[in-house]
Amino acid sequence: MVLLINGVSLEEAPLDVAAFLTSYPHFKESGSSLVNLKPETVGPHGLVYVLPREFAVTHPHDNKISVLGTDDVTTGLILVLKHSGTDFRLRYRTSGFDLVCLQEVER
Repeated sequence: MVLLINGVSLEEAPLDVAAFLTSYPHFKESGSSLVNLKPETVGPHGLVYVLPREFAVTHPHDNKISVLGTDDVTTGLILVLKHSGTDFRLRYRTSGFDLVCLQEVER
């Protein structure tokens, strides 16, 4: 797996999280601000809730969807992709590394 930080590929992976945060303190700062956000209750209108092994895609001019959401991810993965040119967004949730679903997402 290639790890890019600010568009630059890391030659060697940090040995642990502490070493990573020492080398890249802005991740700790942005992570802290994310953790300090208050949870928000969202009604059903404009919400797409992504369950395990599902994915959803939206774009900036979508006037029906305002929130792509999921919760309770303790052992799973959430992949969020944003295309920098078109601003399309994709959210994918899996309870394990499901290569077949990821191949579908790539199409």
